[in-house]
Amino acid sequence: MSPLTLPLTGGGKGERPKTLPPELVGRLAKGFQESAVKALVRASAREAKAGGYKTLSVGGGVAANARLRTMIQEEIPGIALKLS
Repeated sequence: MSPLTLPLTGGGKGERPKTLPPELVGRLAKGFQESAVKALVRASAREAKAGGYKTLSVGGGVAANARLRTMIQEEIPGIALKLS
């Protein structure tokens, strides 16, 4: 199954799965990323403030997410961001 194809209901037996338009797939992916990043930043901010941490270390593939890095700087002012 390609990433743009979902087995949507409504088709008869033996019919090919319906394909989502690429622009819808893009919107879904962007919405998912935004929700996931908000959850990570919210939890990180809560723990950094509760523990009085001055540095937040972000590693692996997560560190490559530019939106995550931007939101951390916006939502946790004054925290140093260490990428590893």
